[in-house]
Amino acid sequence: MNSNEIESKVSQFLATELEMSVEKITACTTFVKDEMIDSLALLKLISFLNKSFNIELNISDLEENDFQSVANIAKLVSHSVESSKN
Repeated sequence: MNSNEIESKVSQFLATELEMSVEKITACTTFVKDEMIDSLALLKLISFLNKSFNIELNISDLEENDFQSVANIAKLVSHSVESSKN
């Protein structure tokens, strides 16, 4: 799965979770900085990522920057997918 496909899937999830139009979410939308996502939504996002991409993100290993934007989330997922293959 390429970065654009990951971004699309994440954007759709966030649009539903945050009750906003998917068109308003871009790769550069800053969720944490703009306080658009709270801790419960963040936990739901991590669970979604783990299930959807068959990865194991551990909350203690994550940094705030990993969730600053859809693009950063996609990079995190891509890296985790690649790491799990090795």
